Amino acid sequence: MAEDHTMSDLRALLELSAEEEERARVTWVEAARRCDQLQEEVAALDEEVAQHDAALDAFLHRLDRERAGSFTVRDIRHHLQSRDSLQHTLDASQTARDEARLRLRKVRAEARRLEETYNQTRAALEALQEELKAQEERQRRRRQRAREDELNDLLTHARLRRDD
Repeated sequence: MAEDHTMSDLRALLELSAEEEERARVTWVEAARRCDQLQEEVAALDEEVAQHDAALDAFLHRLDRERAGSFTVRDIRHHLQSRDSLQHTLDASQTARDEARLRLRKVRAEARRLEETYNQTRAALEALQEELKAQEERQRRRRQRAREDELNDLLTHARLRRDD
């Protein structure tokens, strides 16, 4: 029993808790949405890495097939530049993907923390609601007993007057 809380205190706490619970829910939903966006970004980057990797493999296979012929210095430079460019693009894609995965892990961890905060806030709100209901019920019973006591006093007083 929370006698130290008045009904108005409990109602004010309940209102504040409901607002806090709503803020926690909104923040958690936003984090979950961000997780979904990052998951899509990672998937797109995975696809980009796969495409760049395939392009580099295709270039290296083509280069292997062409080795049978004779190369000029110009051809060799061009092939090396092409290979370096493809490798650089692949490395950049892999780095971007790895960074996106790291951001995703961080946002997922934050979303889990926010979900836990939301759940705790929700539980506190439900506890306050139960406490308020219990206190309202106790107050209703006290009023009922007071009315019954008042009626008993009136009956006793009426009997005494009648007996006189």
